Amino acid sequence: MIRAKSKRRTEAEIGALKPQIIASLAAGMTQRQVAKEYNVPSGTVATLAAGAKAVVIVKEKRDEIGEQVAAYIATTLDTLRTQSLYFGERPFLDDPKKTGNASQLAILHGVLADKLVRILGALRRTPDDESAPVP
Repeated sequence: MIRAKSKRRTEAEIGALKPQIIASLAAGMTQRQVAKEYNVPSGTVATLAAGAKAVVIVKEKRDEIGEQVAAYIATTLDTLRTQSLYFGERPFLDDPKKTGNASQLAILHGVLADKLVRILGALRRTPDDESAPVP
């Protein structure tokens, strides 16, 4: 008996099925079985599976990652403060050899400050909604 090929699901339909697809994968179904069960492309199931694994890894390592980010922030703040103090010292300002590469130092300082601001901005978001700032 030949089965008629069913119509592929829309992106919105797949989005609505995402929790069930991930739950089926977590329950032990293969990606191929899930794709067939929910009538979605196997590539889509593979993408969802990879994303779900990444979320699990991040959740498992959240404390370790948080500690590393906090240490990086502290180190970067110390570095920026040290640079600012050095740039304002009279021996630095009076020495043409030291101020000769001031533009490169300014770029380094600006890049560090910019990246730190971006990290701090990202920390203000809740884990569930990347666009909502934490009160």
